[in-house]
Amino acid sequence: MAHNILVLSMSTIPQSAIDLNSRFDDGVFNADRTKRQIDGYAVDENENIILPKALCHAQNYLLYLCRGEVDPSKSVQSIIDSSYELNVSDYQAMKADVNSEWYTETEGEL
Repeated sequence: MAHNILVLSMSTIPQSAIDLNSRFDDGVFNADRTKRQIDGYAVDENENIILPKALCHAQNYLLYLCRGEVDPSKSVQSIIDSSYELNVSDYQAMKADVNSEWYTETEGEL
């Protein structure tokens, strides 16, 4: 299923979520690692959100991440409330822009 990107603020991710998940650092982060991307909402071929608006599978992923919290659902809602959406096409453009926080050097530039 096609989806957009949900950008999470690292300041809202509980430390237990990072500590309990050894692969957390394997995700896509911005340049200063203050934001992390996860799969967002289901979209059609024009990147329009399919209604009813629902996370592809990020809700379950976030619940899994927050499993060490006293109230995982509350932690997840806090994370989602502070996140923002990004279309894949916009991300691809930012990834190629050297002035963007999402810029990624290509192999030839390393």
